[in-house]
Amino acid sequence: PGAGRDLSPTEIARINRWATDGLVPHLTVLLDVAPETARERFTEAPDRLESEPAEFHARVRAGFLTLAAADPGRYLVVDAGQEPD
Repeated sequence: PGAGRDLSPTEIARINRWATDGLVPHLTVLLDVAPETARERFTEAPDRLESEPAEFHARVRAGFLTLAAADPGRYLVVDAGQEPD
């Protein structure tokens, strides 16, 4: 949620390196869904992060999509906005 809190990409990368001790996965699967669609799918009361406003979730989504675009060989972006089968 660093992007949601308006942290810079540099600061987010620094925190990620610290939190993972420099571990970088070979593949990250990013399930991309619009915040509005995700909210419609809630089956339980939202938690603290889920209760953040739509703008927060839009910034988080944009941050993850920016990471994926910067390293497309390491990210698989899956459209999770489709109706479940």
